[in-house]
Amino acid sequence: MFDWAAFHRQGLELARQLKAEVGQTVKVFYEKPTEDPGRIYQERLEALSDGTFAERLIVPQ
Repeated sequence: MFDWAAFHRQGLELARQLKAEVGQTVKVFYEKPTEDPGRIYQERLEALSDGTFAERLIVPQ
């Protein structure tokens, strides 16, 4: 069985590191892949400069 919790921990850490590197110049988002059976439809987190994450909705265009 695939370890989705570990996958997301690593993904969030990479997003956090990227945000620390680029700062305020770009927005960095983490979104669970559709293959994750625990994924919530349109779930997206934005990495913030203080190392935390904020939930953001995906708005269809």
